[in-house]
Amino acid sequence: MRRIRFDNSHGYESLAESIVLQAVKDYTRSYRAVLRDPENKKAAAMMKECEDFIESRWFRMLCDLDPEELLFRLDLDIETEFYRRLI
Repeated sequence: MRRIRFDNSHGYESLAESIVLQAVKDYTRSYRAVLRDPENKKAAAMMKECEDFIESRWFRMLCDLDPEELLFRLDLDIETEFYRRLI
């Protein structure tokens, strides 16, 4: 019987992208919740957890994004969207 070999490199890349994307989604969702209700401790805790992950060594192993630049752009986009809706 012949063995089939699989190339899992694409699978690992896909998993890494999914992890990073989920962190961005969680950060965005929690930051919006904090802007709507600054007393929302659950959202603030999730936001902090996402920030810690994005600034971690593991994040840098998963992707080539600059953590500070990513957080800056996310904050800018989220705040711009939030304040536009107020006007």
